[in-house]
Amino acid sequence: MTSPANLMAIKVLSLLGLFAITSVFAVVPLNIKPSSQSVLYGWKRLVLALSTCFSGGVFLGVGLMDLLPDVRSAFKEVLGEKNAFPVAEAVVGAGLLLVLAIEQIVLTIKERHGESVGADDDDNEIDFHNVDGHRHHHDHANVGLRSALLSVALSFHAVFEGLALGLQMSVDDFATLSLAVFCHKAIMAFGLGLSLARAQVDPRRAYCAVATFALASPLGGFVGMALSTTIAASVWPGILQGIAGGTFLFVTFFEVLPKEIVIPKNRVAKMMAVILGFGVASVLVYF
Repeated sequence: MTSPANLMAIKVLSLLGLFAITSVFAVVPLNIKPSSQSVLYGWKRLVLALSTCFSGGVFLGVGLMDLLPDVRSAFKEVLGEKNAFPVAEAVVGAGLLLVLAIEQIVLTIKERHGESVGADDDDNEIDFHNVDGHRHHHDHANVGLRSALLSVALSFHAVFEGLALGLQMSVDDFATLSLAVFCHKAIMAFGLGLSLARAQVDPRRAYCAVATFALASPLGGFVGMALSTTIAASVWPGILQGIAGGTFLFVTFFEVLPKEIVIPKNRVAKMMAVILGFGVASVLVYF
């Protein structure tokens, strides 16, 4: 059995590795020549679509088969066997709604700003899958705000993903969650970097947006680590893990399925990618 000190060291090294991987995947597109971006974006769509669907399947499996049972166990220890209300499921649902509410607030701020400056971008601009076809304004303040909002929107639930990692009390659970988070963060980071590159955002603002996104999950992870040592005997571990579990379901049902499955291209391949991701998560949870 791994000692608490060794588990803490594994968490720290993994969170630092997560920061490094996210930074690399986001910075690479920023350094691609403009003449090569259109070619990269062409093949990138299929690769990122399948990778995103795979990570969505992993998130679905981890959320339902790993986080949800942990949340139930945490509440069972505090509330006992006699509680009839499905507290764990309610908290997970509340976590999903919390992340959804935060994202919608950020999008509302973006839309109001767009109206005030006469922007005509589509509502889905904040999604890196829908970047092409938009007319990018060269007003630096507007571009800077859009890049900040894009980074903030992606970072909100990344914090909760990191929180889930920090709260884990065993190496096996931590390893299972790490696979899901690493895959998702790498894919999202590459998409963020490519979006910023195609929008011709000022390099300093682009790197600030990348840094914000790269730091989000490690920050949540370190917060989770701190909380895991101080609230172990209370109801808070169940609440926080439930919110994190809701975040995992949010990624699947609000990021992956609506934005990938509904696109009338490579439907079967995307479906198989989701199933494969779910299967990989099932195997990891079983062993």
